[in-house]
Amino acid sequence: LLIPLREDSTTYTQFDVGNADAAILQDKDMTIVIDAGDLDQTIASYLHQRRRNIDVLILTHLHIDHAGGLAAVLEEGIPVDVCYLPADAQTPVIDETALLLVQALEETGAELRYLHRGDVIDLPSGRLTALWPMDGRVAPFHDANDTCLVLHGEVAGVTMLLTGDLTGKYEHHLPMSADILKAAHHGSTSATSPEFLAAVDPQIILLSNKDERREARMAELAGDIPLYSTADCGAVTIAFRGNGEYAVMPFLRE
Repeated sequence: LLIPLREDSTTYTQFDVGNADAAILQDKDMTIVIDAGDLDQTIASYLHQRRRNIDVLILTHLHIDHAGGLAAVLEEGIPVDVCYLPADAQTPVIDETALLLVQALEETGAELRYLHRGDVIDLPSGRLTALWPMDGRVAPFHDANDTCLVLHGEVAGVTMLLTGDLTGKYEHHLPMSADILKAAHHGSTSATSPEFLAAVDPQIILLSNKDERREARMAELAGDIPLYSTADCGAVTIAFRGNGEYAVMPFLRE
């Protein structure tokens, strides 16, 4: 059996998985996967190379571009302790394949837990707080994007707003400032209004996509705010230095 390598640092990595989402928050020895990408090996390969199990898996919603990489995690036999899903995750319009993957994960012994606004996941260096969805407000006519998990992170004194694929229809419920914003829905025109961006007032924006038009739209919207797109930067890692300081490290450096 491989013994996990000891981790003393805290980093967040947004992976380059095309028009999909996959990220890992490595906080000391706690490994938190936030979405697993599409049907690819990115997350599983990264964890296998570093001898890491998944302490916490967070699937913001059950669309295959966020949950599909779970297939490779299961194939590799990478243990998952707890999987967090949005409240009533199975109720809205979802991808059946994503649901089947979650059911297969539960059969391995992973615990499923459901989050709604106000719920907290404690971390060694801070916490993740669910801002969306609201409890009891999810209906079958909703698209899963509209009821996805939105998380506000406080990590080593740095704040993050992780928006999943939330559409602009509901973003007015989340006017919370953050140092780092993960742009919603891969930069779609249906998300991240100018008003929302002004309310968040981020220092940097992370964008996970491969669509040139969406990237151009987000670059115009961002203005002077540094935009780190996985299409240009490859994977982007945030290294938390403590006391609210952090460094941004694109995989593809200019």
